[in-house]
Amino acid sequence: GHFGGKKFNILSGSSPVTTQVPHAVGIALAGKMQGKDLAVFTSFGEGSSNQGDFHEGANFAGVHKLPVVFFCENNKYAISVPL
Repeated sequence: GHFGGKKFNILSGSSPVTTQVPHAVGIALAGKMQGKDLAVFTSFGEGSSNQGDFHEGANFAGVHKLPVVFFCENNKYAISVPL
């Protein structure tokens, strides 16, 4: 399920769990620094919400008031096990 499209401003997803969160936050920071009117959307499963990448990304976005939407899906999986 990796896809992207420069034409639509879609950056390809990442395979490692939750690494897309700091990527999204970085894109939001770059947009803010460039004065662009944008919002960044990132999604992840609830099993990855215990990773440092999520907490660091959410904290950084909050401190810097970045335009990021964090979508946490309760898919009932933590990497590859339904726990």
